[in-house]
Amino acid sequence: MTSAGTLGCPATPLLTCVRQSYCAKMAKANITRDLICRQLKEKGALSFERHYHVTDPFIRRLGLEAELQVSGAVLGGKGQSHLSRDGNLLASGSDDQHTIVWDPLNHKKLLSMHTGHTANIFSVKFLPHTEDRILITGAADSKVHVHDLTVKETIHMFGDHKNRVKRIATAPMWPNTFWSAAEDGLIRQYDLRENSKHSEVLIDLTEYCGQLVEAKCLTVNPQDNNYLAVGANGPFVRIYDIRMIHNHR
Repeated sequence: MTSAGTLGCPATPLLTCVRQSYCAKMAKANITRDLICRQLKEKGALSFERHYHVTDPFIRRLGLEAELQVSGAVLGGKGQSHLSRDGNLLASGSDDQHTIVWDPLNHKKLLSMHTGHTANIFSVKFLPHTEDRILITGAADSKVHVHDLTVKETIHMFGDHKNRVKRIATAPMWPNTFWSAAEDGLIRQYDLRENSKHSEVLIDLTEYCGQLVEAKCLTVNPQDNNYLAVGANGPFVRIYDIRMIHNHR
């Protein structure tokens, strides 16, 4: 019988009992059966994810495959990267105000362009339904830029935020629309079909949290694109139904 000590844990009776119980449970698992169950039962997806996503064999297989080398740029830390929907492209932004598009499977740089920003890039996102042609960037210069990668040009520049733009969010259900979160406490919405020069305030956190609030994180629920989660410099994550928000016009 495998002891807790051989799996990297001190061999105390309690931990040994917990580990043995967990291993016994995994030994009885039938992944083929559970995959079929996940397809047939909508509620089975969550239990499948919870059961399999943190197994010891999976964790032990994780490792660094490659490092993408960039001359003169600083990746990581303040910058961010984003995979295209099909996983064939990886876009990265960095402190040198450039964005680079990579072939992540072959570890090759496909394209590099200056974004027009004057400070480090915090967020990059491919715009859905554009065949990965349109890329959006948000940066510490308080600007949001939209780029056409096929011609390596910046086609829209938005300067509505008053502080650093920390995150960009997109959603497949909302074509031509995206959102930004900035340290001025605002979540802004952009629709490239309506106006290419201005955005609208979708959420104003300063109304609820005071003038010192800073929006730091922003994401759209991948299962239901109507729900938007916002994180700020506080202990709460706020979830909004985009359909129910009255825009500040």
